[in-house]
Amino acid sequence: MNGEVPVPEITTQEEAPIEKPQVEIQSVEAPLPPLPVKEVESPETILLKRVRAAFDTFDQQNNSTCDVREIGTILRSLGIYPTLEQLHGWVTEMEEDEPSGFVTWERFSKVTIRILSGTYPVKSDEETLFRAFLTLDTDKKGYLLPDELKKSLTSQGEVFTEEEIEEMLAACTDPAENKIYYEDYITILAK
Repeated sequence: MNGEVPVPEITTQEEAPIEKPQVEIQSVEAPLPPLPVKEVESPETILLKRVRAAFDTFDQQNNSTCDVREIGTILRSLGIYPTLEQLHGWVTEMEEDEPSGFVTWERFSKVTIRILSGTYPVKSDEETLFRAFLTLDTDKKGYLLPDELKKSLTSQGEVFTEEEIEEMLAACTDPAENKIYYEDYITILAK
């Protein structure tokens, strides 16, 4: 031995091929069921349904008519706040040739859809409403008394009818304290 370490010889063995299992795939003749298709309503259909729901709220006789005096309230519930002059013009357009004191769904919907599809300005945002109430709340109390708001609504800008004022005061006045906490009411108005 001359100091060398013998190196074992490395031999390779042939590996036996791996057998792949035979899988039989059967074709299915029955077609797959179609995926359910969810119908998407067009914006026009959605708008028409919204207008119809507002109208139906005031259709007391369920005969597709409503009292002409309710038109302003219905329009406001849809976010349309016309001046008195605009309202009178639209009501005249909605009424039959011989005014009966009632407006039909057909005429109401045509005019209202046209208004809503146009560029008529709608509701104010919360910030604008808040600033308007702050202007009336000169003492910065965070509330108004019903008489303060009523005085303002009957003496400045677009004058409201007595019925409209009473309806609004009933909706926004805290019955326990007889105060209008306008920050709470603003959120409702801006919706």
